[in-house]
Amino acid sequence: MNKVSRNYGIDLLRIISMLSVVFLHVLGHGGILNSGLSPIKFSAAWFLEILAYPAVNCFVLISGYIGYKSEKIFPKPKNLLVLSFTVIFYSISLFLLFMFFGSETLGLQELVKSFFPIIMKNYWFFTAYVGLFLLSPLLNLLVYKSNIKHTFVYLIVFSLFNIISTINDSFSLLSGYSVMWFVFIYLIGAIIKKYNLSNLFSRRIWFVIFISSFAITWISKILLHFSNIPFLANCSDILANYVSPTIVLMAIGMFCCLSKINCSSRFSSVISFFATSAFSVYLIHDNTFVRRYMISKIHSFISDLNFFLFILSIIGFVVAIFLTCILADKMRILFFKLIKIDKLSEQIEKLIKKSLNAVYIRFENILNSKAE
Repeated sequence: MNKVSRNYGIDLLRIISMLSVVFLHVLGHGGILNSGLSPIKFSAAWFLEILAYPAVNCFVLISGYIGYKSEKIFPKPKNLLVLSFTVIFYSISLFLLFMFFGSETLGLQELVKSFFPIIMKNYWFFTAYVGLFLLSPLLNLLVYKSNIKHTFVYLIVFSLFNIISTINDSFSLLSGYSVMWFVFIYLIGAIIKKYNLSNLFSRRIWFVIFISSFAITWISKILLHFSNIPFLANCSDILANYVSPTIVLMAIGMFCCLSKINCSSRFSSVISFFATSAFSVYLIHDNTFVRRYMISKIHSFISDLNFFLFILSIIGFVVAIFLTCILADKMRILFFKLIKIDKLSEQIEKLIKKSLNAVYIRFENILNSKAE
């Protein structure tokens, strides 16, 4: 049996998507977008913001693409366990770091939130991801059992949800900050995997789809914002959100374009180095305390700079944050190897499977006895 080779194009997409997430947070949490920018700086900042917007959808597309396997409906609990240990590690360690070296006293509420980051939604993305992970067996089964006609119906329904939710959040998709939205995007990723839809067009066509969707989103944002008509100005974000059809098309275009890339062995090792720590970049820089005491101050350093220094400073902050987090995570990886987190996760996974199997056998026996 031949071993399936790793798709380094998807790993490259992970890296680009996490860099994009850092851009989103530097511009948003960093206060840059709300710092009274001149028209040219405003347009440039939103150019970067919208270019980065597909990032979250890309991560969920990857989850659907990687998570769907026709021969294996259930995901490995170990994968979620290792991620959970990583989340808890950073949540607690960064709390302790800011407690000892921070300028403010952190109380009991911050302590409780740090020890229960998933339940307390310290990281909204990971909390939603856990919900998606629990639903993934049903979603995988749905895609596996679906034929072309069923898939077409799903895509029509998704498109309707997509369009209506862009105009008004009638279905409580919370602008994409919800498990329900993750379910929709996961299914898209799984469908791309099942039917190999990335080969539907060439890389050039997928890139054109990405660029065209980006251009429509950015131009509409700028034109509506500077329209001097209050109603239109208030609608300037209509396409600049995760559930926007153009943002979804950008994510699909990026995914299908990059997933078709073949990398040399030398380049693939560089990609692996960064991709294995990509998720931790999010956990470190978007930690509550890092965001509150560090990221939120960025606008005060760059808002008054001239245009070129303004743009270079944004890029510089993003690259510096990204690389610092990557290097910090390499130490975390060594620490996890030292305390054997992988083996602990495997043991817990075996215990979970054993317990679920016992419950299943008991459940099956009860149903059989009732049938008799």
